[in-house]
Amino acid sequence: MKIRYKIYSETSVIILIIFLVVCQLGCSVQKETDSSLNQNLTKAQVQEDRDQVIEYLENIHPFFLLEKDQKEYKAAKEKYMQATKKAMPIAEFREITSIYLSSLNDGHTTLSWETGEEFPFLQIESSYEDGKAYLCENGEKTNICIEEIGGISVQDIYQTIDLIRPKENQSAMAKNRERFLVMKSVLACCKVEIKDNKTQILFSDGKEKQYSFGKERLETMSYGVGENNWYKEGDIFVIDLNLCVVDAKLDLIRSELERALNTGCHKVMIDVRGNPGGDSDACSLLLNELGMPVLDTTMICRYSSFAAEQRGYAEKEGLATYKESTRAEEPGNPIELVVLSDKYTFSSATLLCTWIRDGKLGKIIGEPSSNQPSAYGDILVFTLKNSKLEIGISHKKFIRPDQYKKENMLIPDIETSAENAYQQGIEYLKSQV
Repeated sequence: MKIRYKIYSETSVIILIIFLVVCQLGCSVQKETDSSLNQNLTKAQVQEDRDQVIEYLENIHPFFLLEKDQKEYKAAKEKYMQATKKAMPIAEFREITSIYLSSLNDGHTTLSWETGEEFPFLQIESSYEDGKAYLCENGEKTNICIEEIGGISVQDIYQTIDLIRPKENQSAMAKNRERFLVMKSVLACCKVEIKDNKTQILFSDGKEKQYSFGKERLETMSYGVGENNWYKEGDIFVIDLNLCVVDAKLDLIRSELERALNTGCHKVMIDVRGNPGGDSDACSLLLNELGMPVLDTTMICRYSSFAAEQRGYAEKEGLATYKESTRAEEPGNPIELVVLSDKYTFSSATLLCTWIRDGKLGKIIGEPSSNQPSAYGDILVFTLKNSKLEIGISHKKFIRPDQYKKENMLIPDIETSAENAYQQGIEYLKSQV
């Protein structure tokens, strides 16, 4: 049976989720406004939404049929039950529910913190490293750290982020801290003082400055943005794969890659830094174009009435295990392959790195990705009845080809910063005869 692997990304790429998941499922996306988040839920409404969350999670997620040790989950559930016995604002319910969902530490099973407010992002560039938030200017990291935002220490904000966001490994924790530090909804949850859409920031050099919130996030990354593309760097064929999607542009890239291989090119670099995932067929098609096989990958699907409704399955309960591998013709010349990754490499993009590692197909250069080589994924999306909060829950687990490897993070063959990964990749390939 052919399996089309799809592992979707987290809230930080909500546009991707809307395009690849919600549109396919026929669900509408309900975004909350600031005013709605401040609205109170009655005790009965809180309990109704809470029961809805628990029902979805326990009846959809494969964890409950695959894992024998559920002590941590049961403890989290008990805390959730106790904390939701009263009336509360929607914002408070969102925080409590996020902590509960994060107990599984599945990067795909999350509650949306994206809001419909007009100015959701703090207008400051920062970079997370070694437990600190470094100020960036024009995309360059300075040696100045952010100490406090609106009277609340950055370390206290980090503690909240660690609670409300799932973290499959240390790279995921770093990504969460970097991305959510500038999100207004998270800062409000941390009791940061915000007045007239502005807040005061204290820096490690003792200086203070007021910053406003804006519509767009100020990105420090110069990669992982824009549409997929390809170009030549000398004799190296570079594929800028910013999103795993099978479309006309991928067909063009594959055609140009085939042309290059047929004319003697044997050095290829695939850049998945900042790639949040999507359809893993995009990755397997590129590998097959290189004459490289995709090893046996196991997918475990949990069936439920909810999955049947959203995906059209005939089965409504139980687990099913499927395996898929693809074979490809050997290339005329040996291919030197490099894949660039960073902490924003996620989902199907991580799966590509896993195939490279387990199949010994090439070298990974950069930072570890933010989810495990064997991971849950393929989310179902729901909107809660009273709070209108949106949650996504995995209903599959993907097992790496080398099932004996148990590490929770793929360490690159050449570990370097995301910013330096490209140059390191070019230098490595140039050194290969």
